[in-house]
Parts: sequence; C-alpha cells; structure tokens
Amino acid sequence: MITACLLHDTGHLLNNDARQAIRNGEDTEHEHIAVDYLRSWSSPAITSPIRWYVDATRYLCATDKTYFAKLSKGSVRRLEVQGGPFDRQEVASFECQPYYKEAVQLRRWDETFKSTLTTTPSIDHFLNFASQARI
Repeated sequence: MITACLLHDTGHLLNNDARQAIRNGEDTEHEHIAVDYLRSWSSPAITSPIRWYVDATRYLCATDKTYFAKLSKGSVRRLEVQGGPFDRQEVASFECQPYYKEAVQLRRWDETFKSTLTTTPSIDHFLNFASQARI
C-alpha cells in the first residue's frame, strides 16, 4: 500500500502535457498512464489501488459527507472534470472492484499529504520505504 502511495502520481510525470491539460479543465487520466507504465513490473496489489484512485475520490464524495470539505482546491477542480460524486449505482459498482478499499485508503492518505499543516518528511524518509518495498 505504501508503494502504491509513492507511485500513484507517476502518470503526471510521464505526461508532458499534464499541467496544461489540468489548466484547461481536462482530465489527464494520470492513473491510467501510471498503471500502464507500472503493470509490467508491479502486482495488482500495487496497480489496482492506483487504477481506482480517481474513482475513490468520487466514491468518498458520495459516501462520506465530510470528505468533500477536506479536498484541496486542485482536487475539487479535478473532481468536477472527472464527473463529480458517484451516484448510487456507481457506488455499488465501485464496491465490487478488487482492491477498492485499498484505493479508498490511498485517496485518504493522498489528501492528508496535501495538507498545508503537515510537514513533508525528507527524501531519505521516503527512500527508506522505497528500498524496503516489494514491487
């Protein structure tokens, strides 16, 4: 799960047009780009939570009445582009996906990491996790 958290934004790094697309209100589908890139050397336990990352945001906004208020400005903009909160049928469908609970946890962690009240650990902190990860 920690590895998925560290790697989930890989799609932004691989897409040279990502920043401009976001400014234009376009969904860069960074989660799909990341999964396509990572799947050849990662297990579904890593790639599935990344694949369902955007859907986890939509799910949480539909099922947790306090979650939307926690979103960063950028996340709110992206949520609009990505279709907004799920409806009941989409919630039920999402809950049938493998690793959906892990995707929800990944999404919660990621939003926490965006907090301006949180101090980001040094790169050595993250490299320690990466060196221990089994991909």
